[in-house]
Amino acid sequence: MATAAREVHTAEEIRDEVHRLIHEGKAVRDDGAEIGVPLPTPYAQGVREPEGSNWSMAVFTNAAPYEGWVLHCMKSVQARWDLAA
Repeated sequence: MATAAREVHTAEEIRDEVHRLIHEGKAVRDDGAEIGVPLPTPYAQGVREPEGSNWSMAVFTNAAPYEGWVLHCMKSVQARWDLAA
């Protein structure tokens, strides 16, 4: 199955995009919550997730009530953006 080409971005750009998406969510916005978003970490050279991503994020702070939304936002960016080497 062919996948669309991914844009390559820095760790800071990826973190900023995930942060933006999380904080645009209605529940997060309505609650005035501030979710801490970590920098992405690369997988070993050449390793990718089954969906094709070359990075992941580990610990989001203050995210417990919004875990599903946070995961959705991270996966959304993983589907579009690769982490620059």
